[in-house]
Amino acid sequence: MYNRGIFRRLSYKNNNFIFQKKITYLTQHNSNKLLSSQKIINQKTLPTIEKVKEWEQDDIIKFLHEKREELNLENEDIKIIRRNRVSGNDFLKLSLEDPKLYGIPFGPAKRIIGLIKKIKDKPQGKYLKYFKEYY
Repeated sequence: MYNRGIFRRLSYKNNNFIFQKKITYLTQHNSNKLLSSQKIINQKTLPTIEKVKEWEQDDIIKFLHEKREELNLENEDIKIIRRNRVSGNDFLKLSLEDPKLYGIPFGPAKRIIGLIKKIKDKPQGKYLKYFKEYY
């Protein structure tokens, strides 16, 4: 019989957001095993909206391949985006209801939409200078 204690923490260090999740397993013998996983999301690697709007199809595919591990995407998910000839402007307009995402399982589609939201939420243009300490 196992009891699990889970806590999560998001911290900021060296221009990176660090998501830390620790899981403690307690056995009947009161011995502890600690598993820790960290996921580092570097906000500087996210492009601006203006930059994404200029991207061609190959740029979108390259970007998704770079984010593949972080988003837990499979090659087939990225191939569907390629087959639909999604350019930068199209990419920013994608939503879960979009027919271009049909064929991509719900989980990866939701993660791609989440990435688009992060790009849109990133401070842009003249406001970026006020957020330099965070991004």
